[in-house]
Amino acid sequence: MFRLTYEGTLMVPWINFAVYQIALRWTDDMEALPTYLEGFWLSGGGTMGISILVMLSTFLALGTTIVYRIWLHPLSGFPGPKCCSVSSIPVAWAQLRGRNHEFVSSLHKKYGSVVRISPSELSFISGAAWNDIYSRSKGRPALERDRTFFNDMLVDPETITMANETTHTRIRRSMAPAFSPRALLEQEPIIQANINLLMDKLEARAGSGGAPTDLRAWFNYTTFDLIGDLAFGESFGCLATSTCHEWVQFVLDHFYTSTLLHVVHRFRPFNRVLAALLPKSLIEKRKAHDSMTLAKVHRRLEVQARRNDFTQHLLDAAEVGTLSPREVEKQASVLILAGSETTSVALTFAIYLVLTHKPVLDQLNDELHSTFKEEQAINLLSANHLKYLHAVIQETLRFCPPISNGFPRQTPPQGATVDGMFIPGKTVVNINHWAAYRSPRNFTLPEQFLPERWLGDPRFDEDAKDVFQPFSVGPRNCIGKKFAYDSMKLILAKFLWRFKPTLLDKSRSWLDHQPTFVSFHQPPLLVDLEIQGQ
Repeated sequence: MFRLTYEGTLMVPWINFAVYQIALRWTDDMEALPTYLEGFWLSGGGTMGISILVMLSTFLALGTTIVYRIWLHPLSGFPGPKCCSVSSIPVAWAQLRGRNHEFVSSLHKKYGSVVRISPSELSFISGAAWNDIYSRSKGRPALERDRTFFNDMLVDPETITMANETTHTRIRRSMAPAFSPRALLEQEPIIQANINLLMDKLEARAGSGGAPTDLRAWFNYTTFDLIGDLAFGESFGCLATSTCHEWVQFVLDHFYTSTLLHVVHRFRPFNRVLAALLPKSLIEKRKAHDSMTLAKVHRRLEVQARRNDFTQHLLDAAEVGTLSPREVEKQASVLILAGSETTSVALTFAIYLVLTHKPVLDQLNDELHSTFKEEQAINLLSANHLKYLHAVIQETLRFCPPISNGFPRQTPPQGATVDGMFIPGKTVVNINHWAAYRSPRNFTLPEQFLPERWLGDPRFDEDAKDVFQPFSVGPRNCIGKKFAYDSMKLILAKFLWRFKPTLLDKSRSWLDHQPTFVSFHQPPLLVDLEIQGQ
C-alpha cells in the first residue's frame, strides 16, 4: 500500500507551510490498512493529507486556468503577450504606476492594431473601431459600458457621464443648449473676464526679475475659475489670490481614486476587500467635494436674475421638468471635473510643445500679429479664423492627448463586430488614444510634433485621420468639445500676443514620462516672461 510520511516545514516570509513528501512503499499487509490510516489520522497525518489535497487542487486549478486562457479561451486567437492572456496583473500594474498609455502603446507596436491586454480585454487603434465600439447604428445599439471601469463604487446614475442610456439621453438634451455656438457667444463676457485677469496677473510678473512663472499652475487657476464661474455663478478665486483652491487638489485625488477603483475591480471576487483597504481620506475628500458642490449650487440658485452661464440652462430644464433639482446639482459637479483639469493639461502641453519647436512659435506669432492689430480684437469668433493655431491644438491633442486611455465598453452576450472582426460576447473593448495617435500604422512621423499634418501638407496624405477622436464619438462623446476648443484658442492667442515666454532649462525635459491617472499629472512648467515689443 502507499504510506504518507511527514518530513518537516518550510519557512516563507509571512507564514509556515508544512512540506510533505509522498514515500511510496509497498506492503503485503493490506489488512493492516484501516489500523494504519486511523493511526495516521490521530498523529496529524490526516490533516497533512488534506493540506496536500488543497495544495494539489490549487496548483491544478491554476494550471488549468493558465492552459484555458492561453489556448482555449474565446480570445486565444488574438495577439498579445501570454502574461496578459493569463492575468490582469500586468495592465493593472501599469495603471497603478500611471504608465498604462506607454504599456499599451508598446504592445500595439509589437503585436499590431488589436492586442489582448488582459484575459477578457482587447485594445484597438484603428479608425473603424471607433464607430463599432462607441457609436450606434440602425438595429445595433452602442456597446454597454464596462462595469469594471464604470464600477458601482464610482458610478453615480444621476450624472451625464454615468447615467444609463435613457437617463443620459434626457440629461444630454437638457444640457446641449448650454454648449451651443449661440450660448458660447452669450457666455463670452464671462470667458473674456477670466482670461483677461490671467493676462493681467502674468503681466505683473513679466520682466520683474523675480521667480520664474509656472504656467501649469496659472493655466490651472484659469480653467478652474472659468468653469466655476460658468457652472456656479462664481469663480474659485484662484486667479484673484494667485493660489490653488482645494477643489483643484480634489480633482487630482478624484482621478487617482478612480484609477485605484478600476484596478481593484479587475480582481473579482476580491474587489470589495481590496477597495476597503483604500485610504479612507480619499472617500472623505469625495464627500467634502459633494458638500462644497451643494453649497455652491444653492448659492447660484439664490440668484434671481438670469445669467448667461451653464447653470442657467440647467435651471431652465428643471423648470419644464426635464431635470430634477438633484440632477441639476449633479451636473454642475460633473462640469468641474470634466471641463477644468483636462483643458488645463492640454493648454500646458500646447505651450510646452510650441516653446520647444521654434519654427512653430515663429509661425504662430506671424499669424497672430498679421491678423490682429490689437489684443482687444481677439475674441471667440476671430480666434476661430486662426488656421495655424487650430492646427497646433490638433497636433497637441494627437501628440499628447489629455485623456490617453479611453473609456472601455463590453460586447453583448452574442458578440459584436469590431474593425471587421467578430469579437466574442462579454469582451471588454477599448481604444487607447495615446497608442492610436503614436502608431506608425496611423500617422507619418508619429513621434514628431508637426502641425503641418493638419494643413494639407502632402507628406501626411496617408495619415489615418479618422482615428483621431480626442473627444470620442457616438452618443456619449464630449458635450463640451466646442467650448474646449474655443477657450484654448482664446487663451493661447492672447497669451502669445502679449508675451514672449522663454522656457527654463530645468523644464526642457518636462514632457518625459509624465504619469497619467485618467488625465496626466504634470509637474510645474517654468518660464521667464517678457512683454511683446519690450
